[in-house]
This record gives sequence, structure tokens and C-alpha cells, in this order.
Amino acid sequence: MNGAMSKKPGYSAENPSLDVLVATLLYLMTRFLKTGEDELREAVIQHLALLRGHPLARDSRPIRNTTEQLAREWLGFDLLRAAGTTSCRRARSTLH
Repeated sequence: MNGAMSKKPGYSAENPSLDVLVATLLYLMTRFLKTGEDELREAVIQHLALLRGHPLARDSRPIRNTTEQLAREWLGFDLLRAAGTTSCRRARSTLH
């Protein structure tokens, strides 16, 4: 654990600051795309739930909607594998 996080009042490994949570989520998503490991997919889903419930984000409708949609997408990777699809890639979508 880095020293900066431990100095912030009210934040811990169980309740990380919003910036640490977002950075971790982005890292996990990137690692999953490289490895396809189920443990990383599960960690992404857990971190999306943490982000949705974070005190600084839970009142944001866009964050709530996006994290719920992304969680469904990440849960869907399991269904793709069960259907025999080995790739985690989908058709490209437009970035906003």
C-alpha cells in the first residue's frame, strides 16, 4: 500500500480513494485483455461494483448506469467462452 493512500482519512484497502479505484479498474481491464484470465474478469466486475457504490460516485447517474452496463458486458464474456468463442474482442464501437 502506498503511503499517500494511508494518510487520507477514511480510505483503506477495503475502501480505496476514488482515483486509486479508477486506476486499478483500468489496469485490471487492460491486463484481462492481454491474458483473458477469469480471475481478472471477476476482479473487474468486483471493482465496477466498488466504483458504483463509492461515496464520491454513488450519486452520479452516469457512473451508476455505466458501471451497471459494463458489469453486464463483463459477465457476458463468460457466456462468450461457453459458446465456444475464444476471443474477448467484440466489434469496435464508437468512442465518445
